[in-house]
Amino acid sequence: MKKCSTTEETYTVIEKKGQSINIERESDMQENINFIVAIVTSLITMCTLIYNTFFKGGFKREKQYYNKILIPFIEALKAGNENALQEIKDQINHTDECVPKYVIHLINTSQIQTDNTITDKKLLKVFIYDYLDIYPNDDNRMDQLPCIILKIFTYFKFFLAFLFLMVGNMYLFIIINSFLQYGMDNGFISSFTSNIRRIDCFEILRAVICYGLYVAVIFWAKNSNIDRYTTRKKKIEKMICRKVKAYDKRNDKYVY
Repeated sequence: MKKCSTTEETYTVIEKKGQSINIERESDMQENINFIVAIVTSLITMCTLIYNTFFKGGFKREKQYYNKILIPFIEALKAGNENALQEIKDQINHTDECVPKYVIHLINTSQIQTDNTITDKKLLKVFIYDYLDIYPNDDNRMDQLPCIILKIFTYFKFFLAFLFLMVGNMYLFIIINSFLQYGMDNGFISSFTSNIRRIDCFEILRAVICYGLYVAVIFWAKNSNIDRYTTRKKKIEKMICRKVKAYDKRNDKYVY
């Protein structure tokens, strides 16, 4: 009887331990799920904040550009109006913020040329390219998602560059502080050389690396960013060239 009782108690203890382990596992799993949900929620919140802060205004200007300039031009072009380009050029206000600067650049270039045929052809191709690029369909909406992600990544690059700058400043502060501390005993002039020697070379190297990374990341971010409303002449000319080439390559594949 005692053996049976002992066996039953052992089974009961094992069963309770098993239940306890299962409860702990379920609790750990729930904590992991909550942690993942919290991270995803934070990322969504951060992306929404970045979108509303930096991108919403840009997309609003694109929509205005599409409605005020591109649609009237395409409608006039499809109606067979031979003066469609000249009419839309005359209607464009050069101070209108919704009009990209590459359009203004082409119009200004056309006005100072004796023979503006080539420039006008470029402007026509740019207008058609932009119309197809901004046209509200599922393909363009899906294409916008990676563009938004790339832009968020670009802003992250600037944040990363700022961190490198802060860390570099911290190491610079440590170097200056060490130099001043070593110079307090014997005077700054007489101990200048010895002070330099006593400063940890690794601190100087780290500071130089951080400042170098700051410059490199800023350069990388600025050159990789594609901004329709940039005012930099070099970027504007590259953008025009890219749009014209894309038009020449793919125009026969689209209907507008």
